[in-house]
Amino acid sequence: LGVEALLEKVMDDIPPPKPIMDEIPKGFKEMPLRALIFDTWEATLGKNKGVYCMVRIIDGVATNNLHVALGHSKHKFHIQQVGIMYPEPTPTGNLGTGMVGYIFLPDAKRENVGVGDTIMSTLKVEPIEGFKEVKPVVFSGFFPDENEFIGNLRDAIDSLRITDPSVTVADISCPSLGAGLQLGFLGMLHMKVFQERLFAEYGKTVLVTPSQVRYMYQNKKGR
Repeated sequence: LGVEALLEKVMDDIPPPKPIMDEIPKGFKEMPLRALIFDTWEATLGKNKGVYCMVRIIDGVATNNLHVALGHSKHKFHIQQVGIMYPEPTPTGNLGTGMVGYIFLPDAKRENVGVGDTIMSTLKVEPIEGFKEVKPVVFSGFFPDENEFIGNLRDAIDSLRITDPSVTVADISCPSLGAGLQLGFLGMLHMKVFQERLFAEYGKTVLVTPSQVRYMYQNKKGR
């Protein structure tokens, strides 16, 4: 009840979003693109594998086939498709300032596209402030249980990381346990919840090594 009246009130009383940049920088014919990423997931669009980025357009216009760069990771891509969720991905051809929608980057990998990063039409533009890369502090080895293959375990972990990208993964090997994966977490509770989800959602029981923390050592010479 009241949703229709509420939306009309929003349109009447709240001004439309305005670009952050007051004027077009030198060397540009129009306002360069800056879009804030707030969610990502890997998928396939047509024949191309890549990453869907949910974004809010801060400045400029995002269009199909536009060449872009990520402000912090510096990776370069081209946009295959832009659109809105309606509720499935629906192409619109462009997204303007203030709009919220998706940008599909073919050949991108999720670990290269961080939440909070800026999609920009050029590296000459300053990225949006406030981006911080999440760094794990607790590390443990995850090894498949008996009659399990490391590939199956990795697939399950990669699927979980779609909704929890702060977990890092690296290959390790142990003489007694064989091939495994070293996972990095934000803390002990984070690790416990991830392990429980691994069993509850994918039925994977794992052997977990004692957790370790990353530390700094300073020698007598002050190095």
